[in-house]
Amino acid sequence: MNNSFGVYMLVAVAAIIMVSQSVRADGEVAFITDRPLDQRSRPADGRADKLRSGIALVSKGEVRFVRERERVLSRPQEYADFLFIHGYNRGFDKATILADGLGSQIQRRPLLFSWPSVGRVDRYFEDRNNAEWAATDLARLLDQHQGYFERTPLIAHSMGTLVLLEALMVSSISPQQVVLMASDIDVDRFKRHYYPALKGRIGCLAIVVADDDRALQTSKTLNGYPRLGSLTSGGDIEDMDVIDVTDINDTLVGHEYFVDNQAVADRIDLWLKSACNR
Repeated sequence: MNNSFGVYMLVAVAAIIMVSQSVRADGEVAFITDRPLDQRSRPADGRADKLRSGIALVSKGEVRFVRERERVLSRPQEYADFLFIHGYNRGFDKATILADGLGSQIQRRPLLFSWPSVGRVDRYFEDRNNAEWAATDLARLLDQHQGYFERTPLIAHSMGTLVLLEALMVSSISPQQVVLMASDIDVDRFKRHYYPALKGRIGCLAIVVADDDRALQTSKTLNGYPRLGSLTSGGDIEDMDVIDVTDINDTLVGHEYFVDNQAVADRIDLWLKSACNR
């Protein structure tokens, strides 16, 4: 299959996601970003040469207000209970709404790391380049607050799992809990590259998977290889927990199931409360 047809398929799936998404969250989201800030202190498109931070107010499914607050970057532990890294085709506003939705479902305060996704469905490969680029900034953030992020769950979704895994490869931290949801990572690359290097440093690792995730099915077609987020068997990887949500994944596309389905969020929350508590 050529790339142009694969991107067309992604466009079709993403259009369904945009229609079907029904986030029911309402609250404040602390964020750290390597996007530039515009004149209103709102993260904009593009790459920035330094990290910035702030607070976003989400109301009725929209980001109503954003203000820069440097203290989020210097004291993240005062604002959040878990780190969330969003996926492909998610600009700042959509990523913030997703972070707030997950936080609402599992009743924890999110800290959003917003990398410069272009926020356009036809820019998949540009997003992947930006994800790899942003990993350096995330690694620096993790090392800057090593003690906090070693104790705090690190949760990434879709292409955001690439940002997180690449960051952990160069970071020195040993996180207690890592959750990879609907991971858009080549299964073989994960087994041969990431897992051998990281398994001794991650206290507990879980992947959240669904074999009816249509976005990852399309990504497999586009990239040519199965994606980690569709690996319901776990691929015979030892010491890794598999949270299979196929049986309760009732969303239309089945990719952003963590905010549309309380039963899915409950399984993730149960794992966070029970796994690797030391």
